Amino acid sequence: MSPDPEPGTPAQAAAGLVIYRFESQLFFANAATFKNQVLDLAAGGVRWIVLDAEAVTGIDTTAAQTLHEVARALTDRKITFAISRTTATITGMLTHYGLEDIPLYDSNEEAARAFRTTG
Repeated sequence: MSPDPEPGTPAQAAAGLVIYRFESQLFFANAATFKNQVLDLAAGGVRWIVLDAEAVTGIDTTAAQTLHEVARALTDRKITFAISRTTATITGMLTHYGLEDIPLYDSNEEAARAFRTTG
């Protein structure tokens, strides 16, 4: 399967790797939905979940807290959480909110290569 999922659809790019494209800004009104969807994806042998953030146009404080919670919950399950295809604005927001420990990849292909190398 191609590492670029259809909009709004998770894709299993390789066994153990899920790339999840979120089609909106991350903010208080959808943060819980985002969290539930990502944690639901973490079942059944998944070792990495990559958020394809190409369509994410903003992150508010509630969403930043949710990203912290998701990253921590996945780490507790021994699952790597990473983000791909961010804009400079979103990268700046991640840094501002103290989320710079989340691995960032320029493309889904780069994330998939990293998964295959370290997965």
